[in-house]
Amino acid sequence: MFYDDFEYLLNYSSRKLRYKQKRSDRYVRRCNDLLDKLNSFPTTSLSKIPTHPFYITLRNLIRDLFIDWFFAKDLTDNEILFLKKSIYFFHSIVYAISDINQINSWLLDSLFINSIADCFSHIDRLLYQYRSKTIFKRLIHLFDIFQQYIDRIQLIPSPEFDRFVESIMDCLLSSSYDRTFRKLKSTCQKMNTEQTFFLIKCPSLINSYHGLQSNKIIEQILSTMIPRYALLLDPHMNSISHWSSIFIHIVHHLLLTVIYAKDFYTPYANGQPLQWLIDHIVHILNEESFRSKVDKKSVSPETMLIDSSIRSLTAFVHEPDLLVYIKSLKITSIFRSLIQLPNETIVLHAYVMLAYTLKEDDIKASEKEAGRLLSKILDTLRKKIKSLVNPHKNAQVIEKQMSLLVEAFRGLVQHDQIKSEILKQNALTLFFEGYERFNHHSKRLVLESLGSITFDQEAARLLRHNPDFMKSIENIQSTSDNGIKKAAEKILWNIEPDRQNKKKIDEQKNIDSKEKNSEMPTKTEYLYDIMISYCHADKELVYRLHKHLSNKGFKIWFDRDNIYGPGTYTYMFC
Repeated sequence: MFYDDFEYLLNYSSRKLRYKQKRSDRYVRRCNDLLDKLNSFPTTSLSKIPTHPFYITLRNLIRDLFIDWFFAKDLTDNEILFLKKSIYFFHSIVYAISDINQINSWLLDSLFINSIADCFSHIDRLLYQYRSKTIFKRLIHLFDIFQQYIDRIQLIPSPEFDRFVESIMDCLLSSSYDRTFRKLKSTCQKMNTEQTFFLIKCPSLINSYHGLQSNKIIEQILSTMIPRYALLLDPHMNSISHWSSIFIHIVHHLLLTVIYAKDFYTPYANGQPLQWLIDHIVHILNEESFRSKVDKKSVSPETMLIDSSIRSLTAFVHEPDLLVYIKSLKITSIFRSLIQLPNETIVLHAYVMLAYTLKEDDIKASEKEAGRLLSKILDTLRKKIKSLVNPHKNAQVIEKQMSLLVEAFRGLVQHDQIKSEILKQNALTLFFEGYERFNHHSKRLVLESLGSITFDQEAARLLRHNPDFMKSIENIQSTSDNGIKKAAEKILWNIEPDRQNKKKIDEQKNIDSKEKNSEMPTKTEYLYDIMISYCHADKELVYRLHKHLSNKGFKIWFDRDNIYGPGTYTYMFC
């Protein structure tokens, strides 16, 4: 019965209230009266009719009203009331339906999306207009519909959403965001609609976006937002122990935005803002009142904040200049305390940070502790590999955890004392037996780690006498992934130098023979342009030199993980 009445009312509305570009106040009042009736129906009725021609009429009227607001035209009381009722109606439909694609016909309209995006992009100007706060609330409720759609859509959202996301980034860059953050006290117990939008919803949407605007957004985060974040957080660091759950939640989303720019920090690595932000993150990780409230299931705000903080540092260590700065802070004690916490994700990231920041002197001073750290990493990795067999486990989550463990292992491999410990703990068997269960990223890290270990004669012998592993490595050489291919070549050079040397000489002879037989001489193509030989103590400087020369287009060979051992055969073809 409800369904029939609802359908009848929609059909009647579609006939009697067709869209009019020149709307009268009487027309808007009739729309409001009709929306009162539509909003009175239960959600079960709404879910059965997710699309209808009358919805397009409502959408177009919403669009026209926001265009008027954009051009500084005052809206009447009835028009503002219409925005409230119509957006509430659409909001109810979106939350009632199970298949979000059913609303595409009325939501995915470029004129509609662009009009909303224009308002967000110019929010600084619009918020100073008459009655702007009330209209802005309606705009935020409309944002919630788009957010819900983007969160639930299975495919990549329509290209129109690129413009929408760009406008939300404009909100983060606006002075309104800056002013909202500055006015908020770190002890606040609640937020209003405007604060929630700028400080929670905007960063949340940006962090979930992967589209055409991603590179532009990352550049804006690095050039504008990170310096702003460092500046905004600074006044609150002295009162960190008194931060409310609300403020902790805000800082958590702030750090997720920083992580969004992962792998693109290089041009800004030497700047003060990133180092300043790292100081704030270290302060957060060192706060005992946060660490004491970390839980196993990432429920508490403190757990989420510690998690985003340690993940931020894990993202930073891949940039040599930032790694040097983090090491200079001498904060391995913080990471040692984090691996004692009950949250597994935090522990795994802390393993990575310990592996990257431990120095030779640290390991020499406490080889037993380093051995225990390696043992914990390997034991956890064995458990994760076994758990992949269980179909009830989330394979994607487990693979990410395995990647962190392999990355921690790779960080430890650079230390000579650890190499001997690896053989004692039978780690090689774990890696070549479980190799096929690693994802693409982990496989590359595993091969790079084994490449460093194979400078050890015993390790090279063990791998050489494992036929399955050798066959797998030889097959890898035909892969299209350059990183994995180079890592496999390094292993073969180290464990079969004579054979690989003969192979390269034969290849070179073949090239020379072809050149002689050709009418026109051809230029010999070598694997590398430059080979860098360096002292282990200078490796951070060498990383920067390598990156600089690579950016100039040179192909460079250098041993990133271990400079010890017979690398002569590799040098021959540089």
